[in-house]
Amino acid sequence: MRTLLALALFAAAGPARAELSTSSAHVGGAASPTANRSPVLGLLLDGGFPDGFAVSALYRPWFPIRLDAGVTYNLIGFGVRGGATLVPFRFAIAPLLRGEFGHAFDGDARGLVGHFTTLTPTEQTLLKSVSYDYASVQLGLEIGSPDRMVFFVRGGLAWFWTEAQHFQSAAQANAGKLVIEAKDPKVNGTAPTVSLGLLLFLG
Repeated sequence: MRTLLALALFAAAGPARAELSTSSAHVGGAASPTANRSPVLGLLLDGGFPDGFAVSALYRPWFPIRLDAGVTYNLIGFGVRGGATLVPFRFAIAPLLRGEFGHAFDGDARGLVGHFTTLTPTEQTLLKSVSYDYASVQLGLEIGSPDRMVFFVRGGLAWFWTEAQHFQSAAQANAGKLVIEAKDPKVNGTAPTVSLGLLLFLG
């Protein structure tokens, strides 16, 4: 009789043990590091000077560092840009430090500049093909979820390098019968830079 009672209790306890085991496995899976890992890929949309409008793919190898590369458009032509951003804190409002380098391909600036002023023949010649390289350092602030979506504003200093193309043709146009030979001069300078945009994390 006692043997039969013990077997009955053992059989009744079987489902309870299985349910407990399943619950433990479920809790263990929820606490796994993979489930809590921050996203490493994102999409960066921003606009400003000297970049123009930009769309970039973003990679975050570990939390403080973000690397990005993408395509820009400055109302004259397209370009490419790469950058690195340091965000030291995982806060809803956080400071940032950014450095970037870009290149704007040849574009015709006569139409854009012509909206604001009347161009002389010399200016028409110089502006028909404009390109430049630039680098910048910026400080900024971002607001939002550091693993979902943030808005940001940045400001700083930019250095640019360009070459005044068709310079000989422009000089010859003002020289009359005088024959002028001139090389395209290289021009560089600094300017303030500002940008604002949106960062969306994927995954």
